[in-house]
Amino acid sequence: PEGGKVEAGVLTLGDAVTLTVADNGPGIPELDRTRILQPFVRLERDRDQVGSGLGLSLVAAVMRLHRASIELLDNRPGLLVRCVLPVHAQRLSSDST
Repeated sequence: PEGGKVEAGVLTLGDAVTLTVADNGPGIPELDRTRILQPFVRLERDRDQVGSGLGLSLVAAVMRLHRASIELLDNRPGLLVRCVLPVHAQRLSSDST
């Protein structure tokens, strides 16, 4: 919506890469943050919006596939999604050749 803002970031620290995406929207209540990662789950307030409830569940599935973690946090206002992916040193050295 007008005035909406989304920021993305990447940080490599030690043996992990952290991806963050933050917005200044309505956020997700703490009690719904685990549930919203399940397929086809939509918050009651979003029922009149276009969508299927698959977005965050797909992100969570990709994170599991890569043995990564995902956290949904309060961005005050908005939502902060933090994904931490392990980095394998052997893979990095072979990718650069």
